[in-house]
Amino acid sequence: MKVIIALDQSEYADQVVEAVLKRQWPQDTAFKLLTVIEPSPWAHLGSDNWQSVLKQISDNRQQLASEKLGTYRAKLSEQIPDCSVHTEIRNGNARSEILAVTTEWMADKLVLGAHGHSPNRLLGRLPQSLAQHAPCTVELIRLKCLMDAGARAG
Repeated sequence: MKVIIALDQSEYADQVVEAVLKRQWPQDTAFKLLTVIEPSPWAHLGSDNWQSVLKQISDNRQQLASEKLGTYRAKLSEQIPDCSVHTEIRNGNARSEILAVTTEWMADKLVLGAHGHSPNRLLGRLPQSLAQHAPCTVELIRLKCLMDAGARAG
């Protein structure tokens, strides 16, 4: 089985990985941890100084994404020892890049987080679009608001 775990660079990504770790997976499951870094909305601004700042921000985002994926990779490899774990960072539009990877990698399943908004628990645009257009099964992990969890614990 080939499973793509699409993660953003927020603290909510931990919940997606934890949900994956709680499941039983077939032996020899291959996971791909995928992060897409979307371009800065200010990338079109033209001064050399500004472009230098944007390049530094982009490099930092790439480094942080790489470190986070490495941490998740180690966690999956340790807790699901009979699997293989790959990582990939893409740059561009999240929807387009995630759909491209599901096709290129011939994934059986795409796992990603989704917020539910009360009272009707509508999905965000990205999870809804991926659920409709992905060429594989899509599993949405219902994310818990971190403020709510902290308030309940205290």
